[in-house]
Amino acid sequence: MAKSEKTYKDPREYIDFMLKKFVVDRYFYLSATLISLGVLIYGFTLLIVDPKNIKTALAMLAPSGLITMCCYRILKFWNDCYKIIKDYLNRPQ
Repeated sequence: MAKSEKTYKDPREYIDFMLKKFVVDRYFYLSATLISLGVLIYGFTLLIVDPKNIKTALAMLAPSGLITMCCYRILKFWNDCYKIIKDYLNRPQ
């Protein structure tokens, strides 16, 4: 085999590896997102009940930031998987 030739693995192997390796991370981010969403909905209902309570509105900033961060990490994980598939599909035949 020449130096310019590369051996390409099946992308399913990479994705299977990533799914197994980051299973704890995925569940952590998913649970943190769901908890944050619950706190956000609870704060929103408190704000509807008493619109003059500005402390509730400010308290909603923390869960919304956590949701944003967790969604970013989940999307980054899947983006990395798609890059691997794209590189596999665009490899020279």
